[in-house]
Amino acid sequence: MFVTQALRSWLTAADRVGLLPAAILSDDKLIVSAIMTLKDCLADSWTIAKMASEVGLSRSAFTMRFRQVLGESPMRFLTRMRLSTAAGLLTTTRLSVQEIAFATGDENDSSLSKAFGREFG
Repeated sequence: MFVTQALRSWLTAADRVGLLPAAILSDDKLIVSAIMTLKDCLADSWTIAKMASEVGLSRSAFTMRFRQVLGESPMRFLTRMRLSTAAGLLTTTRLSVQEIAFATGDENDSSLSKAFGREFG
């Protein structure tokens, strides 16, 4: 059940989270840079302040610009990116759920399962 749910969520979110065509094509290079940093450091403990600092913006300016480019908050985007990545790893690797949880910023496999439940029911 968990793997099926993971695969379904990964496939439906791949174009929005994994490929990021709208963001990559955006003229807002700071937001594109922030997205690439998040993708490269997915397991880090992120806050709005840390994201904004990475691109030299205030928290409010960063959040506003991010929402304009992607249509959602940075933290919501990060959650979706982490879950999409976790779903992809579940379906394409032999990593344990625990290893995937750590790789995508979750404390343990239980928190990853709960996050999937919250996101995908």
